[in-house]
Amino acid sequence: MVVDAEVDDGVLRFSNEASPFRHIGTETVTVESGVLVVCQADRRVELHAGDTVTYGCSEPHWWANGHDAETVVLGAVTPFER
Repeated sequence: MVVDAEVDDGVLRFSNEASPFRHIGTETVTVESGVLVVCQADRRVELHAGDTVTYGCSEPHWWANGHDAETVVLGAVTPFER
């Protein structure tokens, strides 16, 4: 998935907090480089390179770039809720 981002004062920023995702399935996200903030329901985690999180997608969830540089992630979604 390619996520659109905005450049603000020369810094690439992304967050879909204003429009959280919600769909069927279970999602796993691994950060390859950078920092990613993942929020799902009341759970908020900050992931760094090598960190992974898995969560059910039927609850609203959103991502945000957690620092002022590029963040690269690998994500996978299964159609089954855990």
